[in-house]
Amino acid sequence: MNNRYCIACGEALEANNEQMHARCIRELFGSSEIPALDIEPAGISGAGQKMAGHLSISGVQPKLSLKVQGNKLITTETGGQYILKP
Repeated sequence: MNNRYCIACGEALEANNEQMHARCIRELFGSSEIPALDIEPAGISGAGQKMAGHLSISGVQPKLSLKVQGNKLITTETGGQYILKP
């Protein structure tokens, strides 16, 4: 029995090495693969501090604004397409 679920739609995954269904990746990113996150975990806090006062993403949970550039997700102060909640 598989207890792994797609992080996009929440439905069960068939392969143990998957994070998302191929259709969900295409729908979310317009690509056949998940873009690489262009920031190391240790740099998330600093990037968030640098964006403070520039973003209008409400709520108390720390967040970063991201956009796709090539095959990577990069942090951005404007024109964000995605939100990272570390």
